[in-house]
Amino acid sequence: MKFKIIEQDNSRKVTGVPKLRFTKNGSISVNGAGVEKLSIPNSPHVIFVQDEEKPNDFYLIINEDKKYPSLRKSSGKSMVVSYASAYHVLCKHFQIPQETNFDVKIGGQIKTELGTAFYLLTGDLKNINKEVANG
Repeated sequence: MKFKIIEQDNSRKVTGVPKLRFTKNGSISVNGAGVEKLSIPNSPHVIFVQDEEKPNDFYLIINEDKKYPSLRKSSGKSMVVSYASAYHVLCKHFQIPQETNFDVKIGGQIKTELGTAFYLLTGDLKNINKEVANG
């Protein structure tokens, strides 16, 4: 027998699709790929907004103003923020049952007066209610 040693790789590469995880307890987690895409500063605060002219369009804005909820380190490279009102708005708008956890992919970005806004790809949320009903 001839063995090939598989070395332990201690570097953690971020892979996957940048996304947010909305949980029924009101927290929003940003996965490692999302943290990388958002280029989060040292004192990150977030604002969740809806475009009044295009009500299906939602954004997450990275901001340093302390009056907004702050992101904190979670496991690995991910970050989390308590933002129950964002969860409830999305559930109500897309008719998602309140006890459902769901993911939203992070899309492109635009500069706004509030900070850098990241578009949330909410197209899949319209199908969550059907998926939950079908079990």
